[in-house]
Amino acid sequence: MVQKLICIFTGTLMIAFLGACDSPGALAGISSPGSGDSISQNDCEGGGNDTAPGAPQLLAETSSTDDRPPEIDLSGDYIRLTSTEPNSSSAIFVDALEFPNTILLCKRLLPEGAEAEKNVMELFDTETGECVSSYELPPVFSGRLRRMEKAADVAGFDFRCVYDDGMLYKSSADAQKELRYELPAGIVPTVSQDPFDGGAYDVAGDQLVYTQSDGIWLADRDGLHARKVLSNAEITFMEVEKMTGETKLMYGKPRFLCKCTKIAAGICDSGDWYGTVLYYPETGEMENWLQTLPPFVPSFPYTDRYIKASKTAYLDACTNVWSEFPTASGNAAYLTYDFQTFVYQQYDMRLDHETEHLEAYRCSSTDPTDRTAPILVNLGNEPVILCCITENYVVAHAPRQGDWWAIAKYR
Repeated sequence: MVQKLICIFTGTLMIAFLGACDSPGALAGISSPGSGDSISQNDCEGGGNDTAPGAPQLLAETSSTDDRPPEIDLSGDYIRLTSTEPNSSSAIFVDALEFPNTILLCKRLLPEGAEAEKNVMELFDTETGECVSSYELPPVFSGRLRRMEKAADVAGFDFRCVYDDGMLYKSSADAQKELRYELPAGIVPTVSQDPFDGGAYDVAGDQLVYTQSDGIWLADRDGLHARKVLSNAEITFMEVEKMTGETKLMYGKPRFLCKCTKIAAGICDSGDWYGTVLYYPETGEMENWLQTLPPFVPSFPYTDRYIKASKTAYLDACTNVWSEFPTASGNAAYLTYDFQTFVYQQYDMRLDHETEHLEAYRCSSTDPTDRTAPILVNLGNEPVILCCITENYVVAHAPRQGDWWAIAKYR
C-alpha cells in the first residue's frame, strides 16, 4: 500500500569529472545530486561512483590561461597523509571509513603492465597523518569491490568490503584478521552496469536481500526461505515511460535500514535512476516512494536511516519524515554524513575546464547559509577537491598530484 507520494522534477543534471574517484561512496562531493547540488556521505563510485556528481560548472569570467606553475596554496587546519604505497600517484579513490584516532582509505590501482586492478588499504593516524598500516586486499572474489562500510553483524570485525559476489569482513585493529562471506549457491544478484549502483545485495543480521531479473528477493543469510518481495512487473505507479520512452523499469541497490525493519531500493532502467521506495518486510507494505525526473541517483543508507532521494529532499526512514536538502548554485555543493552538520564547498572553474580554488565551510541543517566556520581554502591553481566525508573529517585530494591526500576536521 502506497501511503505517500512525492514527485520532484529537477533541472538537467550535469556530471563533470573532478578527479579520480571510485566508489558508491567516493567523491561524496559535488553531486549528481546535481550541478550545484548537494552531496552526501558516499556519492561517487568511480569506475564506481566514477564522476564527481554535480561537478563545478564553467565560469565564463575566469581566465583560460595561467602562467603560474601549479601550486597548492591551502589554508586551514588540515593534516597531510603520508602514503606508503609506491604507486599511489595512479590511485583512484574508492572509499573511506573513520575509526577512533584513525581513518582508513581504500584506493584502486592498476599498476603499469598489470592485467588486473588491485585494491589497497591504508590506515592513517588522524593526529600525525602517518600511515599505521598498509596492505592489499586479497583477490578472494571475482566481482568488483563496490564499497566499504562499517558492520557489527559478525563478532570481532568492525567493517566489511562489499564485492559483487561476496563480502570480506575486516578488523581495523588487525589487518591480518578477515572473514569471507560468499553468497549462497545459486544466488547470483543481477548487477546493474550503472556505476552509481554500489551493489546488488545487502546482508544484515540473519537476512539477505538481493536483486534478480524480476525484482527484489529476501532470504535467510544462508539463502534459505527465499521469496520475492518487490516485483518489477508491479512498477506501474510511475510516469517514467511517458517522459523517457523506456518501458522496462526495475528495482536495484537494495539496502537494509532501521535495524533491518525496512528495505530501501532504487528504481532504474538500464542506466538511469528514477525513484526510491521504502518497503516493510514484516507487513509487505511499501510506505514511501519518491519519483524524480529527470533521472537522479539515490544514495543510501546514511547512519542506518537516511535516504538522499532527490537533489532537494531526503527521508528519515525511521520516522518517515521528509526534509528539505540544502541546494547550492553554480560550482557549489553540500556534503553531509548525518544530515545534521553539512560542509559547503565552492569551486572556481577555468575555461580549460580545470577546477581552481576551493572554499569549504561547516554549517548546520538549521542554517545552511552560514559561512562563518571555514574548514579549507585553496587559493592555488592546483586543483584540490573534497572526495569524501566521514563522521568528523573531510578527505581532500589533489588529483593531478596523485599522492597528495589530506584530512581536515570539520567538527
